[in-house]
Amino acid sequence: MSDGADVSDEVVAPTTPQTTRYSTSWLISLAVPGMLTNAAQPIAELSIVVMLSHTGSNPTVVVAAYALATSTVSFCANVFNFLLSVTMSEVGRAVGGKRWNELGRAIRVALTTALVAAAVCVGMVMLCKEQIYWLFSAVPAVRAEADVYIVLRVAAVPLLFVGRVASSVLVGFQRIRLVAAITTLQACACATGAWVALRRCDAGLQGTGYAYLAAITAGCCALLTAMTTLPPATTAHRIRWYRDTTGTHSIPSPSLLAAARSYLSQSGNMMVRSLMLQGAVFALYVVASRENGTTALTAHQVIAQLWGLTSYVCDGFADVGTMLASKLIGEGRPEAVRRLSRRLLAMGEVVAGIVVIVLVVGEEPVQRLFTRDPAVSRLLQQNWVLLVAMQPINAAVFITDGVLIAFGAPAFRFIRNLMLVGVCCLFAPSMVVAVEVYHTLLALWVAKNILTTWRCACALWFIELRPVAQPRDSLRCDGADATEKSSLLSSEPVN
Repeated sequence: MSDGADVSDEVVAPTTPQTTRYSTSWLISLAVPGMLTNAAQPIAELSIVVMLSHTGSNPTVVVAAYALATSTVSFCANVFNFLLSVTMSEVGRAVGGKRWNELGRAIRVALTTALVAAAVCVGMVMLCKEQIYWLFSAVPAVRAEADVYIVLRVAAVPLLFVGRVASSVLVGFQRIRLVAAITTLQACACATGAWVALRRCDAGLQGTGYAYLAAITAGCCALLTAMTTLPPATTAHRIRWYRDTTGTHSIPSPSLLAAARSYLSQSGNMMVRSLMLQGAVFALYVVASRENGTTALTAHQVIAQLWGLTSYVCDGFADVGTMLASKLIGEGRPEAVRRLSRRLLAMGEVVAGIVVIVLVVGEEPVQRLFTRDPAVSRLLQQNWVLLVAMQPINAAVFITDGVLIAFGAPAFRFIRNLMLVGVCCLFAPSMVVAVEVYHTLLALWVAKNILTTWRCACALWFIELRPVAQPRDSLRCDGADATEKSSLLSSEPVN
């Protein structure tokens, strides 16, 4: 893939379905930019937790305040994750058809939606801040640490949302490596700023909040500048997204109202999925704090960071799954999708195996890295076996999520339904049992992992066993358009 103009990135279709064999090295090369994009900020957050764990006279309280603020803002922000997936789909469709007016309107609708969603998110957090403290049963020391930090985190939400839209547009423009570079630099700035605030300025948690806000601001400005100045990689035609284009390049396109209606209608299913998933994650934080106190909330934050270790690599494989599977679905070749899914799953399980070895061999050093509090260490030890055992299932969930999205509208409905059933019928009852019977952090994580196992089983059923009965044209609408957004697809001979 090149960032220059007039470059077309496509997979060379094999002559027969049986010949579709993508090399492991090529799949890894496709996944690397996605790995960087997906892993950069989580790794920065992980490093901040490590730094906070060794800062001040009472790091347990500081990490608990950090967990309270980040889990609250992340819950509200991640409900609107459709700003990424739907925007990429809309932009990819317009770029592929060279419908520049439609592209500009899609971008304007996405940016407007992002600002409205950000206003809702900021308003909810600021108006409900005292209720959030009550919900977490936050002790005065935790409240004092979190009071300014949560304001700084929520102040970054509008910039974060606009940056998400801009990054999605750039991916639709086939500028994935540029997005990966900007995202990585933003995360490095966030972690470096936190180190300066904690180690050089002794500014505490509040200083890390200012560093985070500055890094998000810089990243948003860079992404917006790139979106405005760079054309799609497949054309030299510069996009003036802020107004309609006239002339020979203009093709009749839906009105702005119709574009908004299309965008919001596609967002519904994914928003329900995000609401269920993020609600489950947030509930874990709340119950851990209310039932087990500040020490448990700190331990829970550490476990949550380690729980998603495989995602740093497997999310890149998931992106590849979305891109390649969508093309194969558009060609009406579900068996090839299944073979691709199995290859990606095998690669993900190798990653999970490496993580398992690291967690088993390095149990004590890893725990010392995150805490010096004996009480927190005891809680980590009690949950360590479950944390290790879930890594292979986590890897499978992260990858199958990406392959599922390639199936388009039928998969969006399926994802919505499986999350509704999983949260309401499995996770919620398990949480009740954990609270009423066991009263331990381990029981809460068992509930979380029951939901994860359910997601994994349902995704594998959909990909491997469910008949693909959708008409070919429908598949192309939902699947092939997703391929048009891919910035990673480059010519690769099949074996």
